Amino acid sequence: MSWWGEDLGRNRMRTIIFPIPASTGTSGPFVTKWWTFAWVWIVIASPVFAQSQAPKVSLISRFDSPRSHAPVQFEASVSWNSPQVLEGSLVLDFYVAQRRVHTWRSNDVVLSASEVVLPIMMPPMILPTEQTPLDIRAAFVTEDRVFTYPEEQDLPYWVDWKRMQVIGIVHPQSETTMSAEFRDDGRDTASPLSVFRLDSLLPHRDWSRHLASRTVPVDPEDAPSSGLEWMAFDLVIVTASGLQQMNDRQLRSLADWVQGGGLVCVSGKVARGSEQQIFLEQVSESTTLAPRIAFDSEGNLRTLERQEVNWISATPGVGRSLVMTDSVAQNDSRWQQAILELWRVRPDQRTTILETGALSLPDHKNYETNPNRPNYFPFAPDELAANGIRQVLMPERLEGVPLTTVATLLGLCLLVIGPVEYFVLSAIGKRRWTWIVFPTVALLFSGYTVRMAQSHMGETDAVRSLTIVDLDEQGQPVRESRFELFFAATEKDLVQNYKNTLVSALEYREAVEVDDLYYQSSSVRQRGVTEFLRTEPLTFQGRAPLDYTVERRVQQWKPQIVRTTRLGTDIEATVPSLRWAELTLDQLRDVRTQRQVLEDITSRSKNTRVWLMHGTEIVESASKGPDPESNLSNETLSGVCRSLSSQAETGIFDIVSHISPNGAGTLEDLAIWDSTDLSQWLLLILVEGESGDHHLYRLLMQESET
Repeated sequence: MSWWGEDLGRNRMRTIIFPIPASTGTSGPFVTKWWTFAWVWIVIASPVFAQSQAPKVSLISRFDSPRSHAPVQFEASVSWNSPQVLEGSLVLDFYVAQRRVHTWRSNDVVLSASEVVLPIMMPPMILPTEQTPLDIRAAFVTEDRVFTYPEEQDLPYWVDWKRMQVIGIVHPQSETTMSAEFRDDGRDTASPLSVFRLDSLLPHRDWSRHLASRTVPVDPEDAPSSGLEWMAFDLVIVTASGLQQMNDRQLRSLADWVQGGGLVCVSGKVARGSEQQIFLEQVSESTTLAPRIAFDSEGNLRTLERQEVNWISATPGVGRSLVMTDSVAQNDSRWQQAILELWRVRPDQRTTILETGALSLPDHKNYETNPNRPNYFPFAPDELAANGIRQVLMPERLEGVPLTTVATLLGLCLLVIGPVEYFVLSAIGKRRWTWIVFPTVALLFSGYTVRMAQSHMGETDAVRSLTIVDLDEQGQPVRESRFELFFAATEKDLVQNYKNTLVSALEYREAVEVDDLYYQSSSVRQRGVTEFLRTEPLTFQGRAPLDYTVERRVQQWKPQIVRTTRLGTDIEATVPSLRWAELTLDQLRDVRTQRQVLEDITSRSKNTRVWLMHGTEIVESASKGPDPESNLSNETLSGVCRSLSSQAETGIFDIVSHISPNGAGTLEDLAIWDSTDLSQWLLLILVEGESGDHHLYRLLMQESET
């Protein structure tokens, strides 16, 4: 998509010097007529010159298909044909249902008969209905001019209730055929990778309205170099050719994304470069103390474990991986089982799929569960999921002015400006002073009411946070999700700088039913959508997510919550000093050692609470903590911390236990534990810091499948 701009700046007219013929002299009727014609021509032609001098702006999605509930990634191309120097910044406003939800501004760019390509990554958007597209309005701003582009353009993005799973295929576009490691064993299939698509397991094609999968080609040269940019995918498949052409930065970012909750399948039969070998060791959890793979002098991979299959399954960090050691047959039932486990399909669904070849979903012939019913959205995210975060982060002692106090003040005010004023002024014969006394009394009572409200609500800003840190088995942080609530005492503009961080507004939505919006008129539906989208607009400036600033308007006494997400080495959180590497599943299985482990953790701080979760069992620490004066005694906080780690078996989570990270305000990607999988153990450590800053550390441990 592209725009040709319109100059709306102050310099709407450009000065043009016309030559005067020498034979006419310097005065006379000919000269007068010539200059009159010239000025008329300037007035008429100046808009044409302005239009031709406007830079051209084009937007293109970075990948062929967007992932639902994921950050919006695209590129903006700004071209300028004139040899003159043009310096300014590109501004993009994002609108949903005619409501501005975000603004992005680039750093200053300099153009001179050149083109600049700007990569852009915006937080996930909310499109509640199919009739509410994501529109973008552009402008190029210089010191003295503003080029606007009247045509609104829309980027492809999925409606909120639809699940579009995107599978990225890292493979050189110069190679027309896929690598031979994916064999179909003679089957006539359109693609040897169709086995990776969950929509191929739908029991009826009507379900594709709600759940679909797409494969997106990714040339190794264009592969993301930041772990956050890999959020564009649910699953990444790296072929042998693609692996060899990826550089060290791309491989490290992919490993960070996988350890932070992503899914990857990689053909690692040959890894000639050291960066490729290090990557394979990371995603296969092969360490010096516990090696699983090795390489010969030519880079050929060999496994150090006895196995009958040509792949290695691993759970690096809170993610999952499949490392292929040789070619695999796509119709091998063991390979299909491995792919289902890679997707984190729940155990009961895996059993059903292997027996029937399809997912277990509600009967499509039933009216209530008919996928084609307009107001039936079985896979829509929970609209109230973020309310728990908002509840636990609100200041404890926050309370409004009591109703009795307000009524008393109002009564006194009416009493003073009514009978008291009348009788007093009448007694002294100064009734005309009522024009001074009345507004003075009203202002005094108003000022006193404001001061009383400030004393109850607070005169200083309140900032509280909950930071969730996911750890690997060595106790190293692999993902950090921070929720920061800002409760302002006065209205203000807040500007914050971020590096290697994804920022999203927390989406605590109004209780507006999407199915009600479906049947309403366009005007009524737009009002409903406005209520549905409660998040305040954010203004981004710079290169997100690498280095940029976020500006937001915070209103007085209105809480606003922002979520930030970091992956890998960019995490700044401090991890409790425990002997993480010595913590084993054997210690957690035994009741006596289990209790010793929990008590050892809680004894290190009085404001610490620990849970060990396995199946339907939840074991809580029983030592000194938490402090009775601490907020940890609030069961709401405890319940939120546990519920964020596991999703109930409803909607999309009736199929999978958790999804790849997306950093969205729906909080769905925070689930890392499957209560129906008895091979998984989850250790939660909740620590309260100063000023209501909570830290939740999570360690997921899984029994070996061998």
